[in-house]
Amino acid sequence: MHYTSTIKRWGIIAGLIFGLAQAGQGQLIKSGTRAAFNTAQIVREMAVTPAVEKTFMRNFPAFVPADISTPVTKTALTKTVAAYVPFHVENKLLNLHVKQSPYLLPVRQQLRGVFLARPAAWREQQNSFSGTIFKTQEGEIFGVIASHAIADHVGDPSLQRLFTADVYVNGRFVPVQAEVVQVSAPEGLDLALVKFQSRTERYFQPFELSEKEPQVGDIFQTIGFAGQFAIYLPGRSLLSKNTLYLRAGIDLGLSQRRGLCGAALLDKEGRLIGLHTGSTYGGVGEPNNIGYATGSKFINTLVEAYYNGGRATVPFVLNGQKIIDLDISEYVSYVKLVDAHGRVVEERAVRSKFSYREVEQMIRETHPRYMDFKTSAINWDGNYLRKKSGYVNYRYDLRTRQTYTYTEK
Repeated sequence: MHYTSTIKRWGIIAGLIFGLAQAGQGQLIKSGTRAAFNTAQIVREMAVTPAVEKTFMRNFPAFVPADISTPVTKTALTKTVAAYVPFHVENKLLNLHVKQSPYLLPVRQQLRGVFLARPAAWREQQNSFSGTIFKTQEGEIFGVIASHAIADHVGDPSLQRLFTADVYVNGRFVPVQAEVVQVSAPEGLDLALVKFQSRTERYFQPFELSEKEPQVGDIFQTIGFAGQFAIYLPGRSLLSKNTLYLRAGIDLGLSQRRGLCGAALLDKEGRLIGLHTGSTYGGVGEPNNIGYATGSKFINTLVEAYYNGGRATVPFVLNGQKIIDLDISEYVSYVKLVDAHGRVVEERAVRSKFSYREVEQMIRETHPRYMDFKTSAINWDGNYLRKKSGYVNYRYDLRTRQTYTYTEK
């Protein structure tokens, strides 16, 4: 069988089997006291050609648990497919675009530090996102994506724990398996850590994390993906920053930048200074469109959590004053400004990311005594990223600069 043809057929099988696994349709047969996946039944359900069926049956043997008392699960089927079906469906449109785009020539090597993230059982109408590859000071290689790219309910066409990453190899993008291993709140850091199979890491050219604190006016470049197209944006200027986020103009309209979240922001030395996590319209005297990025120093926080049972802290800072340390799973979901007599002078529900600029302006204009705020948290169960029920109430005294929990009356 021709090599290219084999990749295509294995890609189709991988997508279909992952779909079966996610839908819980993997069939079982009984053989004495041992259970096995009925691969013949799966092949018949997929209605593949006899030649593909023969190759599939030869290379994807029936899965038998090592421990016969262990029930066979969807997770087991997914892991088995990952082991025996290394190829996902090729992204032909992306490769055609890269081949025909002369403006990508200056960053051909840097394309080895980014990837396009898409669902394992992927169809072209489904969501795709950008991703970035980096290495730690110890030399370990990870990927990072925006955590809001992860599905939050059954049927969500976004990413799950296992997904396909299109990585740049010898002039074209090749699909490989990737796995989400650590997450943070989309309303907070909005970062998720990714690991690849070790055999694919030799293809990468990971970015180093910048140790310099970026300054307003610094120029950087962005490399990522929008839809099935690789994007290169040079000459972006940093407009403002706070503890977590960077703001810079972006010369792309809404439809042109869809899927850019997760893209790399690089300084003039080619080091990673941030990860694009969102965008909005510009204000008065600003470019028409503004891009937001989480600073790269917090990528290290994500790695810390990965090695610390999922726990690491992020400072909540206003006007240069730290209010409290939040876990990476937490975020501020509601803010209320209260005067010295207990009267509410302003309140705001946080519907996406916390707007530091907006709240700081509210404080300057209303001169409250207290800032009451609620924190919520996310829950990652290995498949879906959902919000936990409940919240914690805090009160920050702007005069004494003390923070404490309190019970609402």
